[in-house]
Amino acid sequence: TEQFVDLLINGGFVDVIAGDLLMSVAGNGRFGFSDLDFEIGHGCLLDDYYDLLYDCGIIAGTTGSSGSDLYVYSSVGQLSDFSAIDYPHFVDDTAFLTHIVSKMLDSSDVHSKNLEYILDVYAEDDNYIIADYHIVNHTYENIDNFYFGLFADWDLYESVENKTVYDSEGHFLYCTYNGAPSICAGMKLLTNQPVINYSLPANGDGAVNISDGFSDLEKYHMISNTSISDATYDMAQYTGAGPFTIPSGDTANVAIALFASSTYYGMRDAANAAVERFLSMHSSGDFVYEANTDGLFMYPNPVSDRLYLAQAGTDNSVRIYNAIGECVFSGENINCIEVADFVDGLYYVTVSSNGNVRSGKFVKVK
Repeated sequence: TEQFVDLLINGGFVDVIAGDLLMSVAGNGRFGFSDLDFEIGHGCLLDDYYDLLYDCGIIAGTTGSSGSDLYVYSSVGQLSDFSAIDYPHFVDDTAFLTHIVSKMLDSSDVHSKNLEYILDVYAEDDNYIIADYHIVNHTYENIDNFYFGLFADWDLYESVENKTVYDSEGHFLYCTYNGAPSICAGMKLLTNQPVINYSLPANGDGAVNISDGFSDLEKYHMISNTSISDATYDMAQYTGAGPFTIPSGDTANVAIALFASSTYYGMRDAANAAVERFLSMHSSGDFVYEANTDGLFMYPNPVSDRLYLAQAGTDNSVRIYNAIGECVFSGENINCIEVADFVDGLYYVTVSSNGNVRSGKFVKVK
């Protein structure tokens, strides 16, 4: 007698525990569940009881040179356009209680731009997680007018009694349950880029309707416009950055915090803690930018073995820091650095010469 049993060997996700918050992080650009049937993953739980999310993940896109062609990559409302090349996994980190790394490509989309997405997820014993994305342009052309962010279809307690609010003090958009308990959940852009916040009821706002197909045109409208609905209904939110340019061979950084609490004040404290923790990772402040460098040109970027510092001068002091602010290299009077033994990821460089300090960043790949 034969018996067949379905056995999930690798679900392609890991669970992040951050204070009273548990969230599954998938390897295909989604949060909560990696599939559309809500079977692979544990969702987003608050206090081990309230499941906060119906659907959550990346929406990114750009337009063609004529402005009429849309190239939208999404992991929500459809099978994901992103393919995992390194599934989420825990890594040792002396600065955070939890640090997860994963990598993916937009290769599942017919209009793939050959972008690689490196995701670092950080969490502490507070009700927030930091999703820190580094988007690598492997093509020979600049990618202009690019937008990137996270979409969340919140379901807080009774979803039809949800509403979205812009917190003018904390400068972020959040969703709350219009009753008791006063559950609140939201997202905030952490990197220094133009921010896009969009919210709408699930049955549409006249421009976007996520209940009848959620087309690429509607997704692009959402990620490239700011609009905050005052409706009380089943609400969805998008928070992201754009437009910005990712130069050929360069990397853009977009970081977004997700947070939740059973009270408004608890959520606000979590949001503030996320901001403070992220800023502490980038203490100079100059590093938290998009894909440009501050007067320092490095090549190749991304790099696998040898990094060249162009126009660094011969009388210089070079320092390289990893993503959590640890100095991993220092040297004097150099223009070329061997990085083959560096761990894959994002690094920041400062070059001091004749009283001037220039900074930049590069991505180490295999």
